[in-house]
Amino acid sequence: MEIAKNVHYVGVSTSELKNFENLWELDYGVTFNSYLINGEKKALIDSSPSKFFNLLKSNIEKICPIKELSYLVLNHLEPDHSEAVADLLKNCPDIQILTTKMGATMLLNFYGIKERVKEVKDGEVVDLGGYSFKFISSPFIHWPETMMTFEETTKTLFSCDCFGGFGEIKDKIYAEENQDEIFEEERYRYFVNILASYTKHIEKAITKIETMNVSVICPSHGLVFKEPKQILEKYKKWCGYSSGKNENYIPVIVSTMYGMTLRAAEKIKTIIKESGVDSEVFDLSNIPPSFVLKEIYKAKGFVILSPTYDGGLFPKTADFLFRAKAKDIKNKKVAFGGSFSWGGGALKDFEEWRKILNWDLSCSYEFKGAPEQYLDKIEEFARKFLQSFQG
Repeated sequence: MEIAKNVHYVGVSTSELKNFENLWELDYGVTFNSYLINGEKKALIDSSPSKFFNLLKSNIEKICPIKELSYLVLNHLEPDHSEAVADLLKNCPDIQILTTKMGATMLLNFYGIKERVKEVKDGEVVDLGGYSFKFISSPFIHWPETMMTFEETTKTLFSCDCFGGFGEIKDKIYAEENQDEIFEEERYRYFVNILASYTKHIEKAITKIETMNVSVICPSHGLVFKEPKQILEKYKKWCGYSSGKNENYIPVIVSTMYGMTLRAAEKIKTIIKESGVDSEVFDLSNIPPSFVLKEIYKAKGFVILSPTYDGGLFPKTADFLFRAKAKDIKNKKVAFGGSFSWGGGALKDFEEWRKILNWDLSCSYEFKGAPEQYLDKIEEFARKFLQSFQG
């Protein structure tokens, strides 16, 4: 598919993989986007996992013989972008790899490749004959070696992981022509699970991009944006969640063994919604953490409920908190509660996690047995948490 004159999408879209980074669930598939610039010199932007090389090659050869490629630009060395590099070197006798200094080191460390590699610097320009690349340093979006590539003639920005998303693309490649809500949700889930730790770096990159008169943004995963302003504004909003510009929303995050804590969660959700604040219950016993992290990231606060398990937090809750730490979701206001059978302990464990995460624990309440015996206390707990936002 031609994105701009002689700029082609040649990426791979698949529902075969079940996890991204072998960690984050891919319920709707994923793309590994590559782009071909068919100038006097022909250049490929990013590759694919090696298992998809034959499909990548087939897509390239719809435009030109693969052996005619002069350059492979590796904006990012994470293997989902770079793993097919050895196959490309075998098939392209004259190809030269363009990447950052740290990217070149990773090429050697990952694949033992050091020949035909050129290190490029921030602001450096490479002429393709009729087209030219300008390289833009964008470290920690999301690895330290990452860069973006700007094609100056067509004003096309190849933004690497920035502005990416989960989801298999079957036909329409432009976000503006593909309004399926799944893609919007998967783009936001991708942001939280992959990029949320790096919002300061993203904000710097956005400031730079806004001075560049970009016509099209082509990320390494997900849909292409031919109206860049919309995705830039969404990213500003999402980055703002990390600095307290949150939604009027308090989700209830619960894990449960036999349903007692879940019943308490439903009661708390009802009280929150009756106060005029949006709320939903997310059961970690059935919903993967990657789908729940995006809920607490945008929320102004949240309730976590966990049963005590072997004198501590239920493992599903502990795993969720570990992932919240990994994604640097800090400085949130929380309430904690849950059930226990004979002796508590979950709250003590949670206290350790909330210190690590720098969460403000406004109130807590643990109950023994079924919640129906403590409905007044549970309501008092919920209302106390709501009142904490009025100060």
